[in-house]
Amino acid sequence: MPLHGFPVADRADDDPGVPARRSPRFTDLPVPRPGPVSADLGGPLDLEQQAWEATLRGRAADVYDRIMAVNARVLLPEGPLTRREALERWAPNLTWPRHRLRAERAVPITDGITYLTYQAVAGARDEYHAACSSLFVRRGDAWWLVWHQRQDSF
Repeated sequence: MPLHGFPVADRADDDPGVPARRSPRFTDLPVPRPGPVSADLGGPLDLEQQAWEATLRGRAADVYDRIMAVNARVLLPEGPLTRREALERWAPNLTWPRHRLRAERAVPITDGITYLTYQAVAGARDEYHAACSSLFVRRGDAWWLVWHQRQDSF
């Protein structure tokens, strides 16, 4: 069942290679990109944990590149980012020597939409604390990240 009033663009504005689509609906929101899909990677919480695990090796951008829909958006304390901007920011910089996630909650909104919330603690001596949320939409057997938000917390 589509959610009315949710803004969906005909084209992913951060990827001109994605063709325009007719009659966009909320159910059309995740536009998978060509290449490996997330179907074999697990559910939303598994995907989120894999992305955090990848920060230990400086490979978070690689994981997010595989699980983010082309029209995904990210909201960081510095401001909103498109998919492309987020991947560019994370590629060289997102590395944590250790991390832990706690208070993870997966809230099924519908059969194919899941909202995650959790607290993340990362770093070594100076720990970084954040409250995080992500919205995943399932298309076929694959879950796609369409929204991620991270807010610094203390």
